[in-house]
Amino acid sequence: MSRVLVLGDKHVGKKYVVEALVGATGGKVSWRNDGEMAATTLRTKYYSALIEFHVPSSSVLDDLSPYEGVLMVWDAGRKTSWSTVEAAMEAIARQEHGLEVMLAVANRVTPGTVLDNMQDLCLEHGVEHVAIDEGRVDEPAAVGTGETKGIERIVEALQCTMWCSMEMASGHEKPAQEPVVNAASESNVNVPTQEIPGHHQDEDFEALLNEVLSIREDVNQNRMTDDERRARAAEMAMKLWSLLGEEDESSDEET
Repeated sequence: MSRVLVLGDKHVGKKYVVEALVGATGGKVSWRNDGEMAATTLRTKYYSALIEFHVPSSSVLDDLSPYEGVLMVWDAGRKTSWSTVEAAMEAIARQEHGLEVMLAVANRVTPGTVLDNMQDLCLEHGVEHVAIDEGRVDEPAAVGTGETKGIERIVEALQCTMWCSMEMASGHEKPAQEPVVNAASESNVNVPTQEIPGHHQDEDFEALLNEVLSIREDVNQNRMTDDERRARAAEMAMKLWSLLGEEDESSDEET
């Protein structure tokens, strides 16, 4: 299971965001551990991954090692809540971590809300800023651009992350070790046992998995700096986003 940390001030809608994400991925919210944790399964054409969202009582945790992603939620109608997100970004920047996806989420955004300063600060910290319009959880793609927004954009970002818990849609286990990635078994990645025949998209995805295994081997062997790991993770996310985009185009052509 992969874990996503959800940070933010009190009463900014952290659980609301998690519940919307679980609903958008076809799941049903079931809170446990005193209402701090909820899980869902991300599914794409290529893989599924069990994701657990953790909403702790504290705004920043000292140990980020259990987590692969972080959502930092604030209330756009209460600008003082932004300071908690800003503090969280600065605290994360000072730590070594393996976070593959980092998002700041502006909840309850109303027309005319100016978010430029927040977006600029997020860019400085390598964090994507996503706005959720008040009363519009399922914000559609921007007209004429195809750009996703709101909860849909957060789901897209999560789907474009190479989770350690990911399993091929066929349900196979990870492949036998190969010389190029012979130490990759030290990472907690579930990958397929067999080559994926047929369509070039499937072959591209298999190659992408092997790249991820190689990167994680380099990280395990301390052959890659944190900045290099983040850069490669961003590169892998873009490649996966491209593959998922091709999948959507193929589906449209078939209908």
